[in-house]
Amino acid sequence: DPAGHLVVTDYGNHRVVRVDPATGALTVLAGDGTLGFRDGPGATARFNHPASVAVDRFGNIFVVDHSHRVRRISAAGVVSTVAGGGVRGHTDGAGPTAHFKYPTAIAVDGRGVLFVGDCVWNRNEVRLRRIAASADRTVTTMTINGVPTQAIRGSAIDRDGSLIVAVTAAHRIFRVTSLGLAPPTAE
Repeated sequence: DPAGHLVVTDYGNHRVVRVDPATGALTVLAGDGTLGFRDGPGATARFNHPASVAVDRFGNIFVVDHSHRVRRISAAGVVSTVAGGGVRGHTDGAGPTAHFKYPTAIAVDGRGVLFVGDCVWNRNEVRLRRIAASADRTVTTMTINGVPTQAIRGSAIDRDGSLIVAVTAAHRIFRVTSLGLAPPTAE
């Protein structure tokens, strides 16, 4: 996060936590530890196996979980849904009308554009989804030539604005430089 803490998902305990690198102390940022879905203040919010997080330059934390949604923990600690209506599928559209299937990876660029690895385990139904930084958070499905999208398990934006994607089925990590992304620290 902007303060230098590590933000991670606590998958099995349905929470998002912050780790102080100096002390190793854990702080629960959101999730009451109960499997489910609920937006609201961090202490009362619920997640369904949060799988991945990304932090923007303002300290907002974006989380994908098995409720088929992309969630946001604001700098003030309030959880809200950015995209996905909780219906399992692969439908593009404005944030709440889009459908996701077990999103597994998320990255955010310097403009606030989100990239989500969205898949069904043990099937070849994996997609890379882009969520616009616009007010309606429009979701579109992307194709990246030369990068297999089977089982995207991790993603990030590097300092140069390239999308880094870990693809487990290919046993490789790919760097995509042609997307015109803004580095995470861009103003």
